[in-house]
Amino acid sequence: MSTLIQVREGRRAFTLVELLVVIAIIGILVALLLPAVQAAREAARRMQCGNNIKQLGLAAHNFNTAHNRLPPGYLGPVPAQENIGNEQSVGVLAFLLPYLEQQVVYDQITTDLRLDKHAPPWTGDAGTWNTAQYKLSLFRCPSDNPYQSTEGTIICLNTYFDPPNKATLAGYVVDNASGGNALGRTNYVGVAGGFGIIDVPIADAYRGCFHSRSDYNIADIRDGSSNTLMFGETSGGYDPQTNQRMYSQSWMGSGCMPVFPGLSDLGWDKFNSHHGDIVQFCYADGSVRTLNTSVDVPTLKSISGIREGEIVQDPSVR
Repeated sequence: MSTLIQVREGRRAFTLVELLVVIAIIGILVALLLPAVQAAREAARRMQCGNNIKQLGLAAHNFNTAHNRLPPGYLGPVPAQENIGNEQSVGVLAFLLPYLEQQVVYDQITTDLRLDKHAPPWTGDAGTWNTAQYKLSLFRCPSDNPYQSTEGTIICLNTYFDPPNKATLAGYVVDNASGGNALGRTNYVGVAGGFGIIDVPIADAYRGCFHSRSDYNIADIRDGSSNTLMFGETSGGYDPQTNQRMYSQSWMGSGCMPVFPGLSDLGWDKFNSHHGDIVQFCYADGSVRTLNTSVDVPTLKSISGIREGEIVQDPSVR
């Protein structure tokens, strides 16, 4: 007589060594995937940044259609000089607000915006000062946070001739203790050409789409709109020793910058970005292209001028 015996096997548990091996494998996989995830996120942020700057170019074209001219780079001194005490100092981005679906914000600017009128700076106008505190996402690069400046906010960029032989780009700052930290900021400014207009013929030949009280039409871009820079990225200024952000640009006042300082670092006076070794620009035809930070200044001057007549190979990164 036989007896059927059923044997049930117990479930075998993981050993500690096996668990550690699995954890190590997961850790390696995460380490391998993380850079790819970060790269994908940065690519998306860079694409959004490019779209932001493209919108500025399209808005400038719409302004040109409506007014038969481009907006001024900023309402500063003419002829060029250091003192901006009697100038509105409102920059190009403020003029573009109605063409960026921000008519409500534009209507709250109470500073006189006429090209042929001179008035005290916008910082002394209560209505405009309050309006300048709006934080507009379109003016911010997703890869950067311009609201982390430790020192203050630049309220106007102004280029002038500093005798005997120097072009100077000045940034006028309201420090954080005086209310600079309340201002809305931007990562984008207009391109003033090599030096803007400083009343020196050899330098003024490289004038860009925007400078103090500029008054050009798209048709004035004789070098070709597809060959001429119109808007570019900027971070606002870092301390090279501590790598901390010191300043940011206000969208109300930081209108345009010349390119003569180059693209070499994250200085407040340069076009630069947080996209590695490239900077994105919107050309005057509305296309967005990237330039490597190693592009030399003579080339930058040529592609930023509207009618200097120099032909250079397109330096943009394809």
